[in-house]
Amino acid sequence: MVAERITKGPVHRYTFSEKAADNATDLVFKDSVGTADGTVRGEGASFSGSRLVLNGGPSSSAAYGDLPNGLLSSNGAANGGSGEFTFETWFKLSVAHTWSRVFDFGSSQSADTDNEVLGPGGGGT
Repeated sequence: MVAERITKGPVHRYTFSEKAADNATDLVFKDSVGTADGTVRGEGASFSGSRLVLNGGPSSSAAYGDLPNGLLSSNGAANGGSGEFTFETWFKLSVAHTWSRVFDFGSSQSADTDNEVLGPGGGGT
């Protein structure tokens, strides 16, 4: 495989450089190149001024960064997009937890139900 040069910049970018806050629950983090701002859901997150700090905890309440619906599917081949995605992240793992994750996409609910995940709790329930 021959490496290809990147020909365009990111469509969405999250720098998490929001003002420092000890409690980031329900605070917004900006998409610095697009308009798809995210929201912190759950409990135990903070903004340091240069990152979003997620302290972990039970899946029923642990904080996470919630991005708007459709960021991936809108670029899917079935919707006229390329279906190709690149994700880049820098993260610091301070403590390993069972079932720790960097990314989760979608929901385990069936297609005939409302698939919006409205807060912490496994399986999109």
